[in-house]
Amino acid sequence: MGRGLLRFVIVRQLTAPGPGGVAVLELSGAGVREALAALWPAALGAPRGGPRLARLECAGELLDEALVWIESEQRVELHLHGSPPVVARVLAALSARVAAADTEPSILEQRAWELLPHAASEAGARILLDQRDGALRRELEALCAVADDEAAATSLASLLEAGRVARFALVPTRVVLVGPVNAGKSTLFNALVGAQRAIVSPAPGATRDVLSERAQLGEWPIQALDTAGERSVPLDAVGGELEARGQQLARESSAEADWIVRLWAADAELPPPAASRPPREVWVASRADLCVGGAPGGCDAYVSAVRDPRDAVAQLTRLFVRDHALPARAWRAGTAAPFDGSSRRALELARSLLDARARNWREPLLEALRR
Repeated sequence: MGRGLLRFVIVRQLTAPGPGGVAVLELSGAGVREALAALWPAALGAPRGGPRLARLECAGELLDEALVWIESEQRVELHLHGSPPVVARVLAALSARVAAADTEPSILEQRAWELLPHAASEAGARILLDQRDGALRRELEALCAVADDEAAATSLASLLEAGRVARFALVPTRVVLVGPVNAGKSTLFNALVGAQRAIVSPAPGATRDVLSERAQLGEWPIQALDTAGERSVPLDAVGGELEARGQQLARESSAEADWIVRLWAADAELPPPAASRPPREVWVASRADLCVGGAPGGCDAYVSAVRDPRDAVAQLTRLFVRDHALPARAWRAGTAAPFDGSSRRALELARSLLDARARNWREPLLEALRR
């Protein structure tokens, strides 16, 4: 392959670095077939589409057996074994033939790339990949070019809202289940995590510790916590001191919660419809299969995690989206979003300067583009 081709091909890794089952590399630009043909000669005549099995070789050495997808004359994907040494060998072989300088992202994009392995959900990973591909940079550059302050304020507000939503996809919301004993907290917790993680027993006080597991409410990641049931227990009763300690842990977990789900057994005493509730709390009547009648007036939902765990999770998802003013989908392709504290602070400072009619409101954005 001639040296003149180097400046037309870019190679980059689409999946996060580190051990994994599969690593995906992308070749883009004019001459992708020729670049790939240096490792797999059949690339020159291979039809589009796939996937196709390819033996990638360099100087007579087998690098890997990969799946190749030729999407177009401008883009090819390589699906390799995810072992870091394998990926490094293939990248090294390709980088000797393409413009390695073009593969290095700027600092803003690099931050998104470094956060990718820590994304809490698929939607969060896709958001970070979009920012790694320059979505936020392009939006910030366009915003800095806006001359009308009113239009700039609208764009800033839109970006900050995108960042608020993105944060729910990137960082798990701490969701704590609380309520009286035998209210169905552990059953709902198991439905959320999709496994029999918590002990479920008709005996009151079965949960005495705080159980914590990662789960999803639709596309939104959460850290679900199951807590000890609320009731009065004499300390001198059998197990009383231990249960009291569990209830104290439950109160501490509630104080640190982002969102509290308070359960009331539908076949037991329910809260009055007009009862006030603290912010960040949603009230759910559980064990609906044991009660005849409609949803109690004081509760937001009426579920049976035993009879229909999927519906119970779906109803919690609906309430979660409602209470946090979230869109139907966590990710929209190519959408710019401030994805970390640094980018969010830059936008917030720019908005405060613009609100104060300061002429230098673009400076925090320009600084964000430089770092």
